[in-house]
Amino acid sequence: MVFEINDISYSYGQRKAVDRLSLGLEQGRFYAVIGPNGCGKTTLMDLMCGHRKPESGSLRLNGNSLDSYSARALARHVALVPQEYRVNFPYTAKEVVAMARYPHLARFSAPGAGDMDLVESAMRKCGTEMLANRFMTELSGGEKQRVVFARALAQKTPVLLLDEPCANLDIRHAMILMEAAAGRTKKQGNTVTAVMHDINLALRYADQLILMARGKIAAAGRVRDVLEPGVLKRVFGVEARIRHEPAINAPQVTFVGHE
Repeated sequence: MVFEINDISYSYGQRKAVDRLSLGLEQGRFYAVIGPNGCGKTTLMDLMCGHRKPESGSLRLNGNSLDSYSARALARHVALVPQEYRVNFPYTAKEVVAMARYPHLARFSAPGAGDMDLVESAMRKCGTEMLANRFMTELSGGEKQRVVFARALAQKTPVLLLDEPCANLDIRHAMILMEAAAGRTKKQGNTVTAVMHDINLALRYADQLILMARGKIAAAGRVRDVLEPGVLKRVFGVEARIRHEPAINAPQVTFVGHE
């Protein structure tokens, strides 16, 4: 088990965002986390990458407590594409992607030729090579998102956490990034966990579903075992129809009404 999440809770004041949640994530799987607004998806990502500490319960990465990792060591295992990325200094896109290599370098060392090969490869996979010399402060929201995604790929970690990675993207670029993420699970055995609002895009690439509601896991498992109209109605309050789409060999959902 790559990640073991045991009975964790986290609150914002009196509001419980994550409520005694337990979950196990295996190597080489693509997990899509879906659920209504405010159900705790982003908080779960923050807890998994160490940005927040649970009030109770425990998280273990590769059998070790997440607290036992320094920030630098954790960055060699887990890369995050956050929901929002702000940069106030005029770094170029390539400089931002190259920052991903620093957890792997000796202190005060600069990226070498091998590191820059990884940077350039990640930028090509995300279609951002033409942005290399442009300043981040000049890029659109979607362009920034693709650069930050490239940075996570260049970090070359066995675990990739994606918090709404396609929120600012057109469908073509969303597909490019999801294919890059899915390729990491198939070719390198990486574990990808992605918070997504577009259920049909999630179903196209994920092999595991995690449905959240009110800070808890409502259902989790293989797509074919979890995806049911009754589960979607319970989680989202919508009537849905599910069909298999032969063109992509994946289920797709049509929403027909809401409560």
